[in-house]
Amino acid sequence: MYKYLILLILIASCTTSEKIAQKALADPIAFGKVGEVYRRLNPCLNDTSVITKTDTIETVHADTAYIKTTVFQNGTNSTDTIYREITKYITRNIHDTAKYYTRDKTAERLLTDSFIYYKNLFFQEHGNTTDAIKEKKRWQINFWLLLIATISISFLGIYLKFKTKIL
Repeated sequence: MYKYLILLILIASCTTSEKIAQKALADPIAFGKVGEVYRRLNPCLNDTSVITKTDTIETVHADTAYIKTTVFQNGTNSTDTIYREITKYITRNIHDTAKYYTRDKTAERLLTDSFIYYKNLFFQEHGNTTDAIKEKKRWQINFWLLLIATISISFLGIYLKFKTKIL
């Protein structure tokens, strides 16, 4: 009997994923934490909207030319003048295209935050935090200064040794 009662209490007290989700949605702090984790895991890469506007203008241009032709008739000394009209139509299509780029700074900010988060995580795992990097540089400078001092003292000793032998 007690076994069934304990089993019933365990089943009733289990928290389902729907209850957890409802608690996260109801609490603003938990909701913010879940949102930050989701944004880090799924960054939005579509941050630029491209709007293209195209306009086409069709124009018809007419050129008219008048040609005067003088015709001489044989046998008589008379001339006839003939006027001819020639019209040439030119159709022009003018295409105008404008592109507008609109950047969404939210996605850029999210990508930057994700990059900084993963960079810090990498440095923590590999021991390359900013303090560790500063300490490493300090040790490198100390090492090179010690090496230069050792070499200088060695050359000074060799110089003094040869100088005393010569005298």
